Amino acid sequence: MKYFFGIFFLLTHLVQAQFFAPAYPNSISKNNLIVNYDFANPTTYAGTGTSVASSTGTNLPASLYNSPVFYKDPGYLKFNGANAHYMLMGDFKNYYPPVTSSTRSGVFTISLWFNPTNINGMVMSDLNSTAISYNYHMSTIEMVNGYLKFSVWPMSGIITSASTLSLNTWHHVVLTYTGSSIIAYLDGALINSSAYIRQGPSMGSLSASQYYGVAATESTNMGSGAYGSFLLADMKWYAASLSADEVSQLYRDEAPKYDLVLMLDASKNYLSYPGTGATWNDISGNAKTATNAAGVSYSTSGNGIMYYNGTTTGYTDFNFTLGSATTLSLEMWVFPTTLTNSMFFGFNLYDVYANSGSLGFNSSMGDNYGLTASQVSSLGLLNNWNHYVFVMNSGSYLQNKIYINGVRQTLTQIQGSQNTSTVNFNGGVGRIASWIYSTNFMQNMYLSKFKIYRRELTQSEITSKYNSSIPTFIPDGLTPATASTSAYQIKQDYPSSTDGFYWIKNTNINGGAPFKIYADMTTDGGGWTLILKNSSNSVWSYANAIAYNTNNPFSTAAEITSTSSSSYSIIGWADYIKKSPSGFQYMIDAGSRRSFGGIWTANAAYSFVSTSNANSNITLNTKFGTWNYVSNNNGLAQRMPWYGYVGSNTGFITLSDGAGNWWGTMVSNNQYYSPSPWISDAGGGTGNTNPGIIWYWVR
Repeated sequence: MKYFFGIFFLLTHLVQAQFFAPAYPNSISKNNLIVNYDFANPTTYAGTGTSVASSTGTNLPASLYNSPVFYKDPGYLKFNGANAHYMLMGDFKNYYPPVTSSTRSGVFTISLWFNPTNINGMVMSDLNSTAISYNYHMSTIEMVNGYLKFSVWPMSGIITSASTLSLNTWHHVVLTYTGSSIIAYLDGALINSSAYIRQGPSMGSLSASQYYGVAATESTNMGSGAYGSFLLADMKWYAASLSADEVSQLYRDEAPKYDLVLMLDASKNYLSYPGTGATWNDISGNAKTATNAAGVSYSTSGNGIMYYNGTTTGYTDFNFTLGSATTLSLEMWVFPTTLTNSMFFGFNLYDVYANSGSLGFNSSMGDNYGLTASQVSSLGLLNNWNHYVFVMNSGSYLQNKIYINGVRQTLTQIQGSQNTSTVNFNGGVGRIASWIYSTNFMQNMYLSKFKIYRRELTQSEITSKYNSSIPTFIPDGLTPATASTSAYQIKQDYPSSTDGFYWIKNTNINGGAPFKIYADMTTDGGGWTLILKNSSNSVWSYANAIAYNTNNPFSTAAEITSTSSSSYSIIGWADYIKKSPSGFQYMIDAGSRRSFGGIWTANAAYSFVSTSNANSNITLNTKFGTWNYVSNNNGLAQRMPWYGYVGSNTGFITLSDGAGNWWGTMVSNNQYYSPSPWISDAGGGTGNTNPGIIWYWVR
């Protein structure tokens, strides 16, 4: 048989992470680039299915077999030989130009960036059909005992790399056929050449097909012929033979794109963090591992996040290959809950330090070079998700840079001065949420991604990384870092949400910081935010009737229904929680859930803190019990609860009109009622004068 394997795999750019489209020199003819399978580009592969499109627009899709694992960020496929993963490319026959009425040229260039994870296995094979290792087939690029081997049919010469390849490392590999010889390159440098005439499957016939297998097993091989094990980020195939200078230029253009040396991702696809345990896997391709201490916990909330609890065990230790790098770029998505005497991350005595609201670089001298507290406040860094890039230099931090959401910030020496002897990267050993030196200065925060690049990222790269990595999760309210806007919104976004505690936030409430609520996600479709739980007749005043225990003192659902647990009111915040200015709904129940109350719709733009007793344009949607409206202030009246004084100034939130009797009051400070005078006259139905507990809800 004849055997040929040709693949041009150039891991050129990961749009969503570490690689970007290169600027090709004029000497390289883009017209000869036929396909570019770029796994960082969603137009090539969106992450599902078996079809891989060329980003060049050429209608020549590749096909995936046995489900190789896709890493959207940083953007590559993982082929595992044990699982028989492979890819087929073709048919390329029409891209070899005819040279006679019955023959075609066999000239090509295949370029790839790949990352081997096993010393043996196929990289590419040459085929004349979609059947692997069948009919015309041969190994073209193969890992053999750690060496990289190249050949084309009739295999008159095999080129072998001078040394074994480093595993878990990105390499640029190029194989080109000139028409009279094959030439192989590794990482921009010539390996060797071999002069002989290729006999490709489509060269002797205008109708014969030309396919390529990627990682596919091959019986005509240069080694084991086993299914390959490697990472593949981008592959290109040219209908031309690139020169040594062009190959070298390609390498120089693209090598910097592979300087991502550590990537920790909390996404709940579990490719980096498996969901449990202390080990957090690096998915940059460098196969490092980080270790979470006991104070780090994982949540599937949002798209998956790590929580650092701010204690002496709330940290992650990491390491990476520093090499000779003197400049690093550290990228992270962070939601800090404090910015006082704490560290986002650090090496030994060199770190990113938050102190009294400021945020900057520290060298263990009580110093801070970075963003002032005023800048931090203006940027809204506290209690919000933001994208950070810290460009750090060894030897001095005065040329360091900070980018927030893609924008470079102005830095100043906020306090002290640096100790240049400690401004170093500790050999690539560091810690998230503190520094290696000690377990002081612990950071309380949420983290979704943490990346280290072994160089300074450019402004355009940082902008692209920010725009392409903005968290797309819909807030589910399960953590402060994924706070929604109301129980109603959570129920709309997550219909299966159940009764319980959630987190919401609004710029007009609690200084914009997330706060805990209790939600009824069951009654009448759910989506109710509890704004009042009253089980006391002695704690209330006019002032606190709309704001009492606003930090939510409850930790169990049983406390919500208990008459002996604390009372609670956030009525003063309800106008920011309701779903609309008018047409919103409120719910009242008393004594026990869904009793002696109901659900109403406000048909006008009424406020929960209105001091008017005339807000009567309401519709009773659902009645809890057999009560009926009465107009004598002895029961429930047809008006929305209002905020004022009733009952000799002892009642504060009421449905009464404010004159004479004051039944229908929800909040009072009066020892004769428990907790407040509710329904004396039920209009022919059943009343409840002292229900013991009253709840008030909004959606």
